[in-house]
Amino acid sequence: MMAIFKDGQMSGLVGSIVRYNINGVELARSCPKKRKKQSPKQLTQQLKMKITMQFLRGIKEVVHATYPTDSPFLNGHVQARSSILRNAFSGDYPTLCFHPSKVELSSNPKRGIRSIKAQLEGTHLDLWVDLHPRWSSNDLSLMVIHAEGEEKIVPHRHSMLSFQEAQPLRLPLWAAPHENVVQHFWIMLYDTFGQTYYRSCYLSLTGQNSEPKEFRYVEDE
Repeated sequence: MMAIFKDGQMSGLVGSIVRYNINGVELARSCPKKRKKQSPKQLTQQLKMKITMQFLRGIKEVVHATYPTDSPFLNGHVQARSSILRNAFSGDYPTLCFHPSKVELSSNPKRGIRSIKAQLEGTHLDLWVDLHPRWSSNDLSLMVIHAEGEEKIVPHRHSMLSFQEAQPLRLPLWAAPHENVVQHFWIMLYDTFGQTYYRSCYLSLTGQNSEPKEFRYVEDE
């Protein structure tokens, strides 16, 4: 540590203080503290939180409704964040993996949907939704959440859609899907009478899917 005197002015480091001169004005500041090297575990947690918060940013209004709570200390965003952090990651920094298929966008254990057939057709998504036999389609709507790409998954919420069992439902997409880019979708039933969101169903497609692809879900009712 050394300070330099020149023309009656001092500059340099003395102890934990840095002295310097700017335009004839004597200034001093404390030395910046060295950052401790972070452990792989700390880096993993930071990256998981960054990805999760980025994912939820586009659908924060949705998860406030799909993760209801009576607790004054919790809200839907906090619960959804906790669920994603707990279930949707594997590995550690720097090879941490985010798995969209493991993201649940509702806390309701009931799904109601037995299978979905889906097809990308230009700038549209065509859907055929099959309910479990003991479920009625009365008063049901569909909520669809769509995210394009793997590197930066930013989901977009579509308006509530009328439910049409055994009939194709055509949904306009934000843009024409790139052929090799994975399109992620989460689809959940909404009971307009009871104002209840049911468990989300995940599916993924690429522009290479020229025929409808079927996704089946475990009966959990």
